[in-house]
Formats: sequence, C-alpha cells, structure tokens
Amino acid sequence: MEILKSLRKRWALTTALLILTLIATAVAFVKIPWTYRSTADVVLVPSQNIAKTYGGNPFLAFSSTINETADIIRYETTDMRTAQVLAAAGYTQAYTIADAIDTSAPILLIAVTGSNAGAVEHTLTGVLNKISSLLASQQTNFSSVNQIHDLVLASNPQASRLSSRKARPLLVVFATGLLFTIAILVLLDAAAERRLTLRDRQSGGFGACDGIAS
Repeated sequence: MEILKSLRKRWALTTALLILTLIATAVAFVKIPWTYRSTADVVLVPSQNIAKTYGGNPFLAFSSTINETADIIRYETTDMRTAQVLAAAGYTQAYTIADAIDTSAPILLIAVTGSNAGAVEHTLTGVLNKISSLLASQQTNFSSVNQIHDLVLASNPQASRLSSRKARPLLVVFATGLLFTIAILVLLDAAAERRLTLRDRQSGGFGACDGIAS
C-alpha cells in the first residue's frame, strides 16, 4: 500500500519512468533476434540379412546392438571436430542430438536452433547428411545387405520461431524497469522522510532552548 501511495503521490515521475521502461522494452524487442528451430527424428534400421530372420521386416529385428550403434553415431555427430567440419561447410547453426527417451527403439532426435531461419534449415540438412555419411563410413567393410541404414521418421525442416526465447529477456527488461521505478520512488520517499524527521528534531531542539532562555 505504501508503494501505491508513492506511485500516486509522484505520478509525474512514475509516468516518466514507466514510459522509459516501455521504450527500453520496445528497443529490446527490436534488437533481440528471434530464435528459430528445425527438428528431425532418425531411426537406425537393421540390415537386410538380419531382417530376413523376421520375414524381411526390419522393424521386428531391433536389438540392443543397434541402439549402441545409434549412440556411437550420436557421439560422432556431436563431437567438436564434426561440428567444426559442418560449420566450415556452411552448416553454421547450433544443433543437438539426443536419444528418444519414450521408446527403446534406436531413434535420434535432432534439433537445430539459431537466429537465421534459412541457416537453421540448411544446417538440419547438413546434420542429417552427416549422420548418413558417418553411419556408412563405419560399415565400409560390409556389403550393403549387412549394413544398418538410417531412416528419417519425422521432419520439421521449416524453421519455426521460439517465442519463449524472445519473451524471457523482454520480461527481464520490463521487470527491471518496474523494479527500478519502485526503487527510485522508495528512495525519494525515504530521503523526504529523513529530511522531515531532521527538521522536526531541529524545531523541537530550538523550542526547548527558547523555553530555557525564558
């Protein structure tokens, strides 16, 4: 309630500070870039020879060994050297690769984020191609019928905006402006209160001296 009284009492200053807060928030909105995201889900598929024992259906032939292969590919693709190679080739945006935790299948979840929508989409393509090439390079000594293959299960290549990435810093700027406004008013009120107290003490002291003199 005291804060509300201060806001009302110093309404002109309050209005000016709130306008500055809104201006700072608007400037931050313009200056802070949007963050974009593209995703894809990749599954590793057992070889044709392994699938033969399941009637030719590779989706019945999953085992723990293919999950281990998925982990190897994930580690290789997210390795710093691989990231540098991709960046040098023009795939410059940040990316992550994680195992799907809601299934035991060897599924890799790829997410690319960045401030440029086109670059994000381009990097997703590069990461998917890199997964394929790394998987192939690990099996160069095996015939194609004995090789594991990758398959894109789902893909959202068109980069979408992550509004929360921009909203959070804007809220911080706005909240900081409000706190600054309140702090200034509280300090001004405290200073005014101190001046009033000092004046009252001085007035009381002078009155006492006058009484003694009389």
